Amino acid sequence: MEPTQYLVYAMGLVALITYASSFQCKKRSTLLILQTISLLLFIGQYFVLKAYTGVILEVVCIVRNFVYFFKDKTKSKVLDSIATPIVFAVAAIVVGIFTYNGQWFCILPVIANIFQTVGLYLKKESYNRIMFLCASPLWLVYNLLTNTVFGVVTEIINIISIFISLALIYKHEGDFNKELKEDKEPKVKLNKHIHNEGM
Repeated sequence: MEPTQYLVYAMGLVALITYASSFQCKKRSTLLILQTISLLLFIGQYFVLKAYTGVILEVVCIVRNFVYFFKDKTKSKVLDSIATPIVFAVAAIVVGIFTYNGQWFCILPVIANIFQTVGLYLKKESYNRIMFLCASPLWLVYNLLTNTVFGVVTEIINIISIFISLALIYKHEGDFNKELKEDKEPKVKLNKHIHNEGM
């Protein structure tokens, strides 16, 4: 095995761990930081494998993550507008056009990038995960066809991680709604009791 292959596998392993673990984070800022670290490692991996569409798209993703991170920290109304995800979606399409080499699967990262861009723009955790769940199979196929072994493994683990995250989110929402219902029931009974006494 060549030294470059060891490097590819090492970067892929660390990228896998950081990216998959990001979906278990409750804080959006932590998710963005972990995914950015993972993206940097994937850039190195794609570059070694000469998968240049993946390289450039990951650079766009890193810029996007920085913008979203800055938006959350500053509460910027300008960056919070619908124009932000549109700009990054258009950027992904432009990159896809200029790096297209005649292979059909090169468009898959572009579509995946758009799903992820929309997902990160959405504030609700479950919607965010669903958008990433739509993107992962596209990256999986792209990684499979570009022989990015750890990329394939990463996306399989990501899909599992997203399903776990969604299950926990929906369980939490269900428990929260149950608590609200239980909290309201005594008040309803009390109101009925006061009404009956008044009669």
